[in-house]
Amino acid sequence: MNIQNNTPFLTFQGYDARHFKCLCMTTMQDGIADELAKIGKKVGFDVYVAEENSMRKIPTSSKRFFRQSFRYWAQDAAIVTPKGNVIGRTEHFAYQKVLNKFLGNGLDSQFFAPAGGNVFYIKEANGKNSLLVGSDAIAEISDIEKCKKMYGVDKFEVIPQMDFHLDLFVRPLDQKRILVADDNLTIQYFENAIAKIKHEISNTRFNIVKKMQLKFTKMLLQSGLNDFKRVVFANARPQTDIVASQLEKLGYSVHRVPGRLYELNQSNKDLMHFVNYMNAVVTKDKKGNLVYITNKSDFDEIMGVNKKYVKGLDISFEKAFIKSLTPFVNESDVYFVKGENYALSNLLTRYYGGLHCLITEIPK
Repeated sequence: MNIQNNTPFLTFQGYDARHFKCLCMTTMQDGIADELAKIGKKVGFDVYVAEENSMRKIPTSSKRFFRQSFRYWAQDAAIVTPKGNVIGRTEHFAYQKVLNKFLGNGLDSQFFAPAGGNVFYIKEANGKNSLLVGSDAIAEISDIEKCKKMYGVDKFEVIPQMDFHLDLFVRPLDQKRILVADDNLTIQYFENAIAKIKHEISNTRFNIVKKMQLKFTKMLLQSGLNDFKRVVFANARPQTDIVASQLEKLGYSVHRVPGRLYELNQSNKDLMHFVNYMNAVVTKDKKGNLVYITNKSDFDEIMGVNKKYVKGLDISFEKAFIKSLTPFVNESDVYFVKGENYALSNLLTRYYGGLHCLITEIPK
């Protein structure tokens, strides 16, 4: 792991929901950086993409060519500590070097650390920083005390892993409030959507075409429900109750959400997501309101729930997730980043990562 010296560029406030100075990426990645820059213009942050020797600010009105020099996953490659140091794995040194230059840092030392997607900085009520760490990640650390000092935290808070990285199943907000994906709520979504369609079919008189279309959507949803139930049953990872219980013991206020849809890989251990709303960037806008930015999915389109004959039934999975956020985030402050041809959805399915994985947060 590489650690770099202090920088006056920022004053650290945590990677739970705080104001960002900017977001740094290793790639434009099929229009994703452009979409983020447009959101940032409204919310109050900039977006930069690394080139070979510098960071280039993304304009919001024109396309520019950026040469791809680094791997996708900026989050795993480099995170920024409370002292402004850059921490990352040695195989990503080229990106860290560019980020150091951007932050005005110099090389300090090397040390091995967990991937950035497996840790979250948390701001405690007393103003101190702690690090939320997955149980898989903590097993990689050979010297806990040295690692605490390197990360600039007083303590590690360890939770079981529902997936290979924390940012695929939990999302800290602020004030130790945290979202946790609950597969039972996803199953409940399917069941409620199917029940609404059944009711609509029974009340649809004379319009044979509409009734056939509704039956087709119901068939797709029922098939999706059956498949997901089988996957959840076969999933050997810890489930929500276990993770939520541990988080509550650590003083977190846990809020469960229908945040993911997945399949299992051949080992039945790691999950392959085709919908994941947990893998998100969470910040605050200029007025201090929470802003939630996550992965756009084509799941609703595949299920046919956006067709004109079912729109009035309010059975969108995306909208179900937005509704689950309403205690904390205004609907107008929830953004779904799509990329060209659902690029983010394809990254989740093919490469096991999404929006949060693509970004190094630079907090104010």
